[in-house]
Amino acid sequence: MKVEEVLKLIDAGYTREEIKAFEEIPEVEVIEETPEPTPKAPEKAPDSISVMTDMMENYMKSMQDTLKEIQKANIKNSQMPAQEENALDNALAAIITPTKKK
Repeated sequence: MKVEEVLKLIDAGYTREEIKAFEEIPEVEVIEETPEPTPKAPEKAPDSISVMTDMMENYMKSMQDTLKEIQKANIKNSQMPAQEENALDNALAAIITPTKKK
């Protein structure tokens, strides 16, 4: 026991024997009670339907983007086939604009 504690007990009117009896009592540690942590509400898991919907929307968007890129590449690389000379067109052209014979 500390001197200050003994002096307080003497001021309070305790006798020497009573103070010695206090010294024989082992000190008890005061353990402060810590409040139990409140359990947090579990996070709500997203619905499997909404997850699948989001996945499908992302998939469809990527497929549409891919389709657009393929179409752009096809347009860029496309060529018109050379027109074949048509015998009928040649005959009509010959009638309309006859060539002079030498």
